[in-house]
Amino acid sequence: MVQQIQRAAVRVKKFTVSAFLLLVVLGYQQLAAHSIDYVGMSFSPSASMVGGSGNWTVTDPVAGGSDVTFGLTFTINTMGSTTNYPRTIGFGATTAAKPAGAADATVSGLSASHTFTAATGAGSTFTDSVTITAPTTPGAYTVRFSAVSGTGGSGGLGGGSGININFTVAEPSEPPCEPVPTVLNVGDMCVLFRQTQPVDLTATLTGGGTGVAGQSVNFSVDGTAVGQAVTDANGVATLEGVDVTGLAVGDHEVMATFAGQECTYLPTNGLGNLGVEYLFAGFQQPINADGSSAFGGRTIPVKIKIADADGEPVTDAQAHVYFAFGTPAVVGTDAEPVANTSGDLGNVMRYDYSADQYIFNWDIAGLANGTYTIRVDLGEGQCGEQHSVTVGLKKKGSK
Repeated sequence: MVQQIQRAAVRVKKFTVSAFLLLVVLGYQQLAAHSIDYVGMSFSPSASMVGGSGNWTVTDPVAGGSDVTFGLTFTINTMGSTTNYPRTIGFGATTAAKPAGAADATVSGLSASHTFTAATGAGSTFTDSVTITAPTTPGAYTVRFSAVSGTGGSGGLGGGSGININFTVAEPSEPPCEPVPTVLNVGDMCVLFRQTQPVDLTATLTGGGTGVAGQSVNFSVDGTAVGQAVTDANGVATLEGVDVTGLAVGDHEVMATFAGQECTYLPTNGLGNLGVEYLFAGFQQPINADGSSAFGGRTIPVKIKIADADGEPVTDAQAHVYFAFGTPAVVGTDAEPVANTSGDLGNVMRYDYSADQYIFNWDIAGLANGTYTIRVDLGEGQCGEQHSVTVGLKKKGSK
């Protein structure tokens, strides 16, 4: 009885081993069926494998609309010998993942199919130069490449696991700022001393040679802010009603400033002159304003009258007188009375309250006959007229 049981156990053991070997062989043949391997290479921009050879990730974010290029190789896995050749396998690309609402990536260079003619050698490998054009919507994308037809069936060729290309579209960068250069031209003007009537200051803002409208321009006089105005359709900013009553005679700097507009116009400033001058009443007798006077004797009384905007005499002006020889010929023809008073020193005119005028006795005793120019400088700066007159010297026995 024991021997029978032992013989039965041996038969069961042999059957079990045989069945196991059969399953192993059958399983091996199933696992060894041919399939496609996908290999990516030569990525631009650069990429690295993440999670295996079938999963590539572009290293840095790409700009929307830019290209990712690479080589994609399809190769037969040569284990086993169950596939019949030739076999034509179709391939396709799908956008497997993308941001909500985004368009699919565009793929070019991928062959619609490849016909494999052998398990090894030239007929077993193909390479496509593939371009993925990124959509414009920022976010993460995955484009999957895989077999779409010709696989499976009796003696079929397995499609393999495919390959994923992952990339991120960067947020669009701000366009580079290229603001237009600007220029401010400030208008010059002249006003009378102690003028009570306000004036209007103007400045013209141009960008690229064209007037710039709707921009604020700040004005200052001698460094003190006096107001702001907005440019009109022609780029002209007009600041109305500026008080000039307290300005001294002479030049005053007017500055106009434009702060600029980000990414549109560059800032700029411009300078102009606001000049204050006297109301000049002219040279007084005995000098003719038309240059017709001719003098002999020892001195010539040079007299002028000046006033403020209201016509009131100005008594505290700094009036300097200058004399210059012109020509030996005597232009003047009208003989004026001979004055034998002493000449004044220096060249500063003094105020004569009795006649509301400035006077300087010019000593001509040592001068030669001829025509001379008399010029009076009142410190009026750019607005000051050339206060001058010519006179002739006709002296007996002069040098």
